[in-house]
Amino acid sequence: MPVRLIALDIDGTLLDSRWQVSEANRNAITEAARRGIEIALVTGRRYD
Repeated sequence: MPVRLIALDIDGTLLDSRWQVSEANRNAITEAARRGIEIALVTGRRYD
């Protein structure tokens, strides 16, 4: 079954301690999008 969606946790996973996306992560996201994979940014933080 092909990958159709990648959900990326923002805090502490996608973003580093300086709130930046690493070059490796940028490249991986770009490649996934090029292959037609949907990208969703998610968080485990509650919305009040």
